[in-house]
Amino acid sequence: MSSVCFCKILMHSLKYPFSTVCGLLLSDKRKKESNCVTISDCIPLYHTTHGLTVNIEIALHLISGFCKDNNLSLVGYYQANKHFYDSTPDVFAQKIADKLLEVNGDSYLVMVNNFGLPSAVCDQNNIENALLLYQCVDGKWKSKSGIVYENPTATLSCIQQLIYQKQLHFNLVDFDNHLDDVTNDWRNQHINELINEIIAVK
Repeated sequence: MSSVCFCKILMHSLKYPFSTVCGLLLSDKRKKESNCVTISDCIPLYHTTHGLTVNIEIALHLISGFCKDNNLSLVGYYQANKHFYDSTPDVFAQKIADKLLEVNGDSYLVMVNNFGLPSAVCDQNNIENALLLYQCVDGKWKSKSGIVYENPTATLSCIQQLIYQKQLHFNLVDFDNHLDDVTNDWRNQHINELINEIIAVK
């Protein structure tokens, strides 16, 4: 998982700590000879309208066009539950992941581990505690290991700067923000640029 994607998932989660937040995971088009998937970016979706199918359909339509234009694939879904001790994918999360699986033939479901997040962002040795990976096995979403993070040291430094020092997570735009004001850019290109600038000097 890229630093850009990891940082933005955490920014989305921490911008709305008392809400269920969700988004889509993107990857550069896979090379046919490779079985590995690099989750290169994410699109934050919602923090107030979680579970509304109509809104998801609107977002999927727009994001699918964006992916086509930028040679990207929709490869998964992420969610952070509003309850601190709950990191289990709910029915809605599984349905969205099922839909992506049906369309793409492969899909990943990533849950933010709220309980493990504090230690994960303070110590790179605990970074694996931040997110939980699920894959569909025999028709059921089951917990799997295997998320490898790009440059953990630089990524955690970036999180410290963007979130804890500069509080720029409040500038992250999700689709709810975009629906409130269409001038809000759900692609978050300004955030991507900031993350890449910080990572580049580490």
